[in-house]
Amino acid sequence: MKVLISTLFAISFFSSSAQTEAYSNEQVTVTYENILFNEGKNNTQYNCIQTVSNKTDTDLYYQNSDGNGFVELKIMNAAGWNASLYLRLNETPYTTDNGLNSIRVLKAGETFSKENLIKVPNGETPQIKAYPSKTLKELSAFKLDINAAVMNGQWSSTNGQTMFLTYSLEAIQTDINSRVNNWSLSSNNDITSAYSCPQLPNARLLINKSAQSITIETGAGINMNFKK
Repeated sequence: MKVLISTLFAISFFSSSAQTEAYSNEQVTVTYENILFNEGKNNTQYNCIQTVSNKTDTDLYYQNSDGNGFVELKIMNAAGWNASLYLRLNETPYTTDNGLNSIRVLKAGETFSKENLIKVPNGETPQIKAYPSKTLKELSAFKLDINAAVMNGQWSSTNGQTMFLTYSLEAIQTDINSRVNNWSLSSNNDITSAYSCPQLPNARLLINKSAQSITIETGAGINMNFKK
């Protein structure tokens, strides 16, 4: 199992508690561990290590629309700052809503961990509750922005053809059975982008943004439909 760790503090000086499960469902388990860091005059500091594990064999994604992560760990008896800790997971190149919202991911079988200092009154131990705020889904559940991260790579047609595509908004290159064609943008709107090809003067390449599919109209009554 791969482990990704965002570490605030490389050395902890005091004793630690065991991992505590804060939240679990069929997809993930969220735990935390509090390591005593410093005892002050009025408050005690702990290094809180938060961990989320993907229990499935599927990459899990969420839309980071508010920046607060997919689950909040709230310190119910916090003294001062860091009363809420947010698990935001790993960034991806995918976005939605014309780049306004990013998509974050926890890969299949992966564990993500991060650390934060928290404070509670002396004589108390941190009381932590989990509040999930977003549903983790497969990538296909999102209407992704059309960009190179989504478009580049291998596409397959309904009749068994394979196409390798390199994308930019202004120009696309396709490779079908080692035949390379270069396409230039001819029109673009919220639904469809259309491209023309000097090598194929009667053909069009159409990107359906909603369906995230590609149709190549040959101009000879033959259309090829591709999905990733």
